[in-house]
Amino acid sequence: MALKIVAENDEAELRRKQAIGEIGYPLRTLAANMLRSMRGAGEPVHLAGEMVAVLDAMQAYRDTMGHYPESHVLRSILNFRDDTLETRQISDGPREWALAEERVIAGALQNAASRLCHQRAQLAAGRHEMIEGIRVIEDIRSANALAIATAPAKRRKKHRKASSEFGL
Repeated sequence: MALKIVAENDEAELRRKQAIGEIGYPLRTLAANMLRSMRGAGEPVHLAGEMVAVLDAMQAYRDTMGHYPESHVLRSILNFRDDTLETRQISDGPREWALAEERVIAGALQNAASRLCHQRAQLAAGRHEMIEGIRVIEDIRSANALAIATAPAKRRKKHRKASSEFGL
């Protein structure tokens, strides 16, 4: 009896993962094209077809699972952040830089969405997040520039090469 329940759970989980996988590509493609179109690039002529593909994938998910995908599933599909930053073995400088970049991107996305819907409070929050990310990047650049300026001449070449990664 216990083996049958485990086998059924595994089969249901497999169906769920496959259904989520079927949504991922069309949803990310639509979102990316919308973002690119908002900034003046992209292919807005393809939006309708991409929307249909997303709706078809959502309906297939519902047919398989008995309900539409939960919000956390859709957020996970659309997540642009690098979830490995906290666990990867990289030094603090590059990690902080990458986290700050993500903060700038998140703030810019909030800013753009708020402008589309004329939401002043959310616009202010997006600007704040974007500016905080920029502040962290500027702090890192200043610290790198100071380290290069105060490094012994022999080590400056090494620092210049490493700092070029951060746009100095």
